[in-house]
Amino acid sequence: MYAKYNLDAEQFVPQTKFPEHVWCKVKSEDGIELLIGVCYNSNNGKIFGNDTHLLLRQLLCEVSQSL
Repeated sequence: MYAKYNLDAEQFVPQTKFPEHVWCKVKSEDGIELLIGVCYNSNNGKIFGNDTHLLLRQLLCEVSQSL
């Protein structure tokens, strides 16, 4: 993930144990905060195991309550 320097982005680190994700928080000139994230979820379960769907749901719940 890249953010343009003038967006004043800061890293956001959720506590959820989902294995592959990155988030940043961006604030607009009028003070509105926007949380942007990128997640990778393997469908076959060989990389991270079979419980990633539950972890992804937990991650999305946590992120949606953070702003």
